[in-house]
Amino acid sequence: MSWLTSLTGRAGTDESGPAPTLVVDRIACTGRGICAHLLPESIHLDEWGYPIIVDEHPDPRAARTAMSLCPTGALHEIRQERQIRKERQISKKE
Repeated sequence: MSWLTSLTGRAGTDESGPAPTLVVDRIACTGRGICAHLLPESIHLDEWGYPIIVDEHPDPRAARTAMSLCPTGALHEIRQERQIRKERQISKKE
């Protein structure tokens, strides 16, 4: 397993592109378990308290809350390259 455990969000079909991907940086994570308490349907804890992703479609609001409350910032999102390119094109026009 890689040091990033990936959690794929729902792919959007609108113009905004695909949903961000939520990831856990397994090196930065200290196993506090806050993410699992905030996203119990999506994240379980192993026997040492480290997160295991079990659901690929978390509630976006709960995911943002969990990311903001992670004490080490190990839980974060990665946007798809297509979405990043589109945002750069928009900012260049402004």
